[in-house]
Amino acid sequence: MSRGGRLLAASILALSVAGLSSFPLIALGAGPDTPSATLAAAQAAFDQGHFQAAASDLQSIARAIPAAGVIAGELRAGQQVRAGHQLRLLSAAVSNSQSAPSTVGKRLAQVYASAQLAALDRPAAPRNSLMSGLANFLRQLLRAIFVGGGRLLWSLLALIGVGAGAALAVALLHRSRSRLPEGAGRAMPATLATCRERPERLFASADQLLQEGRFTDAVRASFQALLISASERRVLQVDPSWTNSELLQQARQVADLEPALRPLVAQFNAVVYGGRDPGSQGCSRFNAACRAAALGLGR
Repeated sequence: MSRGGRLLAASILALSVAGLSSFPLIALGAGPDTPSATLAAAQAAFDQGHFQAAASDLQSIARAIPAAGVIAGELRAGQQVRAGHQLRLLSAAVSNSQSAPSTVGKRLAQVYASAQLAALDRPAAPRNSLMSGLANFLRQLLRAIFVGGGRLLWSLLALIGVGAGAALAVALLHRSRSRLPEGAGRAMPATLATCRERPERLFASADQLLQEGRFTDAVRASFQALLISASERRVLQVDPSWTNSELLQQARQVADLEPALRPLVAQFNAVVYGGRDPGSQGCSRFNAACRAAALGLGR
């Protein structure tokens, strides 16, 4: 892992804990205790450029705050930039804490564990080391949440519930859309509810449109006549809001009706929605097929 990557990873861990310290549940604590005072002295020595003195101060409180020992090692190794950044984060976490001073060592030891910071500097398998450090951090965070209880726990549970519900809704929507048959998004002719034409008159109109060379209108009229015939004879309850796939699903309940409608639906889609020119012969065959299907209804 590059130097910038290690610094960024350590910053993410530190800033996460510093932000969470504002909650009473997992506040880190502060006060005039020896570790806090020594940490402040180490920060002052570092700011003045006395790196060895700062390292000595940090090492002296390493048992109370393990992260201090890690930062001391960074200073002795000559990594002043990374050590200074971690030292500022550590000082901010302690100074911003509001709970009892005795919790400082325990809380910081959990979050800024030596193994976590050391794992960020391992040259081998940097991704695995970073993931291990983050997993350890999350494990300690969850332990603090469930041990302490409070508003944060219920907020997290609510967020998890909302997220799970949203994910489930998206999954169900995707599943329902993926299971729709081909052509499900194309609407049927929406004039069935208000159309007062008799099927015979519509078939005659389709023949006239065929003679005039208006093949698309002829196909539409023939198919509409077939649907009205099915609706009038109560063989198939046709709803004008149905899609073609819904029409076929209803037709499957009627013996021998769905096989006759399926090719007609496909041709209707290709001509009316797909823009295919059926030609005179294709339109004539489609009209004849619709007439035959209408005559066979109810038999």
